[in-house]
Amino acid sequence: MSISRSHVHAVLTNLRTNQLIAQREHALPDTSPPSVIHTVVSLAQELSGEAGMGRDVVGLGVAVAGHVDDATGMVNFAPDLQTSEHPWKGLPLEDDLEVALRDSGNFHVVVENDANALGIYEYLLEGEEESVAVVLLSGSGKGIGAGLVINQAIARGFGGVSGENWPRRRRSRRATLSMWGPWLP
Repeated sequence: MSISRSHVHAVLTNLRTNQLIAQREHALPDTSPPSVIHTVVSLAQELSGEAGMGRDVVGLGVAVAGHVDDATGMVNFAPDLQTSEHPWKGLPLEDDLEVALRDSGNFHVVVENDANALGIYEYLLEGEEESVAVVLLSGSGKGIGAGLVINQAIARGFGGVSGENWPRRRRSRRATLSMWGPWLP
């Protein structure tokens, strides 16, 4: 699933991501965490019903534009979703979704940065163990995200992102990538 400021887009695929089984999109009434969680849960339940006989939905991947802690699924910063009332900082989205989905089945939830998630998708489509997927993404107007997957793993740089150009990292006239930011002159 992909969360944006106005909607949540969801697809149901096989594990290789090369077979589209169903897709849905629901509008978000607002970007408050309860509203987003409710919409994601609703879509997950709806698509689970589309899986068909003999197919179990084993996991839910959620993509968010912003900084996500890869170890915990904590959204540390999501500029597209933040408002003055809901800053989207330090939100345990992965845990909150697992709790909310507990009654719907045993979903394993992974929350990831949108560019990293797209990089994994591209990597899975290729299907080779020793391949590289590089993705540059700009869908929000709040910045350009980059995902880099090398040999079955997301390349994580400084702060857990492989190529984000965060405003807080701009200390010189030359924009730096956070992967190398602290080491560049």
